[in-house]
Formats: sequence, C-alpha cells, structure tokens
Amino acid sequence: MWEIAGRTSDPEKALSNLLERDAMFTERLREETKELGLNAIEVDGSMSENDLTAAVAAIFGL
Repeated sequence: MWEIAGRTSDPEKALSNLLERDAMFTERLREETKELGLNAIEVDGSMSENDLTAAVAAIFGL
C-alpha cells in the first residue's frame, strides 16, 4: 500500500485512509454475508494453511 500512498503529498495520511477504507469494506462484507446467510472464513494471518484448508473443506462438505 505504500506504493499507492507514496504517490501522494501526505503518504502517512493516505495510508491511514486506505487502511480505514479497507476496514470499512471488510465490515460491510462481514455484515452482508451474515445477512444473506452465506458461509465466510475470516482470514487474518493467524490461521495456518492447514487450518484454512480444513475450514474451506468443511464448508464444501469435503
């Protein structure tokens, strides 16, 4: 994201705005998937690849 923010006159503010925008988008997706009853897996880096694979497999009944 620094590549984008670095092209502005205030890179720190631009980066802050980008991160806030991403947080708002993530929250909107979270709310919409819940309202629609859709399965979702929140990936935040704390889950191992094996755990993520298992979660996806469980959703698809594999």
